[in-house]
Amino acid sequence: MTTTAQTIPQITQEFIKKYEAAWSKGSKELIKLYTPDCILVGYQTVQGSPQISELLQGIINQGWTSISIKQVLNKSLDDNNILLACEYTAIGSPALNGQQMTAKSSYVLTQENGEWLIAMHTAT
Repeated sequence: MTTTAQTIPQITQEFIKKYEAAWSKGSKELIKLYTPDCILVGYQTVQGSPQISELLQGIINQGWTSISIKQVLNKSLDDNNILLACEYTAIGSPALNGQQMTAKSSYVLTQENGEWLIAMHTAT
């Protein structure tokens, strides 16, 4: 699919919905949204599916079992790459008394075999 000004918000909103749904299912679902060689820069910097999956599952295991993402900005780099800047709220499980943590994230989405996947992810 060729990206246009009209399709970029649609692509990014669909991605956000998939990410939010996958988060509540755990890292085995989340990792399907990343390229195998993706880089994630957060409280640790890691690369590759096994390391990213482990890092994300560690966050989920701390009790951050759901996430809400708000798109702030997006920009097409070319037909196969999109920059996405977001604000997110991580929502704690009952064990965390429903605590919430708000922060920022960014993604480089790349199209591979018709699927939009994360090639780079940052979170503050």
